[in-house]
Amino acid sequence: FFFSSRRRHTRSLCDWGSDVCSSDLVIKAAFEDVQFTQGLRDSVPRAMRAALTPERIARLTLGAIRTTPYLLECDRASLFAAVLESAQLGLEIGGPLGQAYLMPFKRKVALVCGYRGLITLALRSGRIANIEARPVYEGEEFSYEYGTTPRLRHIPRWVEGRDAERDLVATYAVAHIVVPALQRTRPQFLVVSRAELDAHRAAQKVRNNGKETTWRDHFVAMSVKTPIRWLFNQLPSAGSEDLARMIEREDRIERNDEIEADAIVDTQAADNDLDAIVLEHAPAPSTETGDDTGL
Repeated sequence: FFFSSRRRHTRSLCDWGSDVCSSDLVIKAAFEDVQFTQGLRDSVPRAMRAALTPERIARLTLGAIRTTPYLLECDRASLFAAVLESAQLGLEIGGPLGQAYLMPFKRKVALVCGYRGLITLALRSGRIANIEARPVYEGEEFSYEYGTTPRLRHIPRWVEGRDAERDLVATYAVAHIVVPALQRTRPQFLVVSRAELDAHRAAQKVRNNGKETTWRDHFVAMSVKTPIRWLFNQLPSAGSEDLARMIEREDRIERNDEIEADAIVDTQAADNDLDAIVLEHAPAPSTETGDDTGL
């Protein structure tokens, strides 16, 4: 869904960005280009176009970059490819909904889903009627059984001033799968213990060379997301192709594998097209020497 540029340039967007462009300039230049914004608008699912406008996508993208400035050190073509992919999926980047996020990975930018984004994609498939995921804290009534007659019971308890990270003992996800032949839904759930969460977090930290910014800053959200992802892995026929692709991508990132080739939109085409945009809006390179690159 990339538009076709009328101009081609040999110098890469990343080179120009590092020399003369601030983050605001690069983003705003792209979103002010008529062909780019039209292609972006056409990519958004029709039912969501009123809310997810190019202007809103631009604001969310700038917000993500200001939160994670390292995104600008990654391949710029992959950055815009991730933004366009979020538009195609109809998912908001960051913001109050937290449906999807831009993640730096091996000098590229990958779009990854938050747990709300995973739920949104699953519900669109029409094969799942409802999904819920919740944390369980110490002192709450909670019991479950697997087997031929599975059951789950959770009675939350409000505690003022609770330390969520310290008191969390488990998380769980429940998917209500549509069974057309029986004209009803069938619940399936998965419980993840605190020990399993801690082990999963530790394994990710090792793979990320000791870095764990997401778990450190969003412990409860990551803990709730884990059973959703693991449950979907047990239900390969219950999700959409988009959902399967996003889960597979995050699995690859967690294993520190290369991102699948078709996960990022044609980055060479993106690089060429975005060169034209930035070169039309960027100031001419200065002939003066200095350390200020504009970033």
